[in-house]
Amino acid sequence: MNNHTCTNPEIGVMLAAFEIGVLDAADRSCFLAHVRECSFCQQELDTMLPLWMEMNENRTALQEAMDAAEMSFNLIKQRLVAESKQPESLPDKIRRSLGFMKNRLEELLDFEPLPAPALVLRGQAKESNEAWEAGMTAYRSQQYDVAVSKFALCTSREPARWDAWLFLGISRLMQKKATPAIRALEKADSLSGLAMKVEIRWYLAQAWLLKGDAVKATPYLAELAVSESDQYKDKARELLRRLKEIQDR
Repeated sequence: MNNHTCTNPEIGVMLAAFEIGVLDAADRSCFLAHVRECSFCQQELDTMLPLWMEMNENRTALQEAMDAAEMSFNLIKQRLVAESKQPESLPDKIRRSLGFMKNRLEELLDFEPLPAPALVLRGQAKESNEAWEAGMTAYRSQQYDVAVSKFALCTSREPARWDAWLFLGISRLMQKKATPAIRALEKADSLSGLAMKVEIRWYLAQAWLLKGDAVKATPYLAELAVSESDQYKDKARELLRRLKEIQDR
C-alpha cells in the first residue's frame, strides 16, 4: 500500500466531513469501505483520532465557524493538529486557527483590476450592450457595486457572454466577496474557450485565497507557474513557494 497518497482522491476528500460527523449514511459507508483499502486515509484517521473525537463533540460550532469564515476545513485542521497539545478548549482553538490562517492567506493576495477593454458593440441585444457599457463605465471609476449590478444584468440577458462573467467576477473580487467572485469567474472560465485563460485563472486563484482555501488555489497557481505566458508565471511561482512555507509551519 502507498502510505503517502490517497488511493482514491474522489472518496478521500470525504475525510474532512467524516471527521466532523456530517456525512450521510451512504457516503459514510462508502468512505469506510475506502479506508479499509487506503493506508493513507487510515493513517490520517489514526493521527487525528483524539482531536476528531473532540471535533465531533463540537461539530455544530465548528461547522458554523467554517461557514461564517468561508474557510477550507483542511486548512483549519492543519492548525488544529499543530495546536492539539495547547491547553485550550476546541472552540478557542478554532477561533484562533481561523484568524491565523485567514490572515496568512490574505498576506498572499496580489490582485488589482484588470484593465478595461475598449467599449465595442458586437451585435448583442441592445439591453445587454447598454448594461455592458454602463458596467464598464462604473468599473473604470471603481464603482464596483454599480458594476456588479450592470454586469449581472448583462449576463442575465446573454448567459454565454464570458467577458461579462469575467468582469462581474473581478468586480466581486474587488469587493472582497470571494464566493460570488468564484462563481462568476468559473463561469467565465467555462465559456471563454482559449480567450484570456491566463487572466481568468489568476483571478480564480486569488479568489480562492481570499476565501481561505489554498487547496483550491494551488492547481491554478501551478498551471500558471508553467504557462507559456510570462504574465503571471513569476508571481505564481512565488505564491506557491510562500504557500508551502505556510503549510509546513
